[in-house]
Amino acid sequence: MVTDVRAEDTTGIGQPQRDDSKDPGGRRLVMVAFILALVVRALTAWFSGAAQPGEIRYITIAEGILAGRGFEGLDNRFPSIIQPPLFPLTLALTLLLPGSSLFLGRVLSMLLGALVVFPVASLGRRLFGGKAAGRAALLAAAYPILAHVSSAALTESLFALLVC
Repeated sequence: MVTDVRAEDTTGIGQPQRDDSKDPGGRRLVMVAFILALVVRALTAWFSGAAQPGEIRYITIAEGILAGRGFEGLDNRFPSIIQPPLFPLTLALTLLLPGSSLFLGRVLSMLLGALVVFPVASLGRRLFGGKAAGRAALLAAAYPILAHVSSAALTESLFALLVC
């Protein structure tokens, strides 16, 4: 008796098995989702106005790292506050570029937040196929809470990318 060891065919009886590996349209859709994510985050950052207290805190830490003070510069009223170090270190490297600290911090956060569409698309492709990958990437690109948290110079966009 010969056993077939291929992946289970879920396309129905008599239908050929799906092959999403030759679907350039799905990959194009993911790239469109990435560009859409950048545009949505840029618009959200533009309309968010003045710096939030969290943004000021992270930028102060990053500037302290560049000045050789380490993680100093936090508000002394809250000495037990814990700041994850990865985002301020990444932000400190970004602040070496010319420009406003707030602008550079938001651009970094927007880029990291937009990159989330790639692991989301990869997970969607692996679990559900190419069409789902593109749709999942579009959803991640335009999802309001993801756009909001990755349009501010906060750590959430970096950690969302790392979690994905």
